[in-house]
Amino acid sequence: MRNASSIDPMWSPDGKRLVFDSFPAHGPDYLYVVDADGTRLHRITSDAVDAWGPDWSSDGLIAFANDSAGVTSNIYTIHPDGSGLRQLIPGPAGISLGVPRFSPDGRSIVFVRQTSTSSRIDRMTAASTGQRSLSRGQPGFNGAPDWGPCRAPVD
Repeated sequence: MRNASSIDPMWSPDGKRLVFDSFPAHGPDYLYVVDADGTRLHRITSDAVDAWGPDWSSDGLIAFANDSAGVTSNIYTIHPDGSGLRQLIPGPAGISLGVPRFSPDGRSIVFVRQTSTSSRIDRMTAASTGQRSLSRGQPGFNGAPDWGPCRAPVD
């Protein structure tokens, strides 16, 4: 990871590891997983995937976007050991899909869908079905969706 910047650290559900995006000055971004004490650092994505914006599911799967340098981005999942790479949803030409975030139960993912002029927040199941828009396409970047804690109403 020499001459690279690291961003977007996300804790594993058990709090024992972190996944983060490391982007070198040249070439693709990579995802790394490291133990919370700084040991066992290992890269989980290959040169073929320009990975960014990772998030852990409650069952330990990692979602991320790829191709941050291009106009079109897609959403993938991968296991923390680097196995099981799976494309969940392809970005149509000219559309960037990114910043995927799992719901607390791991059954849904919210993400940003961005064009050159607007963006919106969409939701789908973790199996990549039932995609729907949660916000209208607004000018600029409707960034960084996330799930908050669910609280019961107080009487």
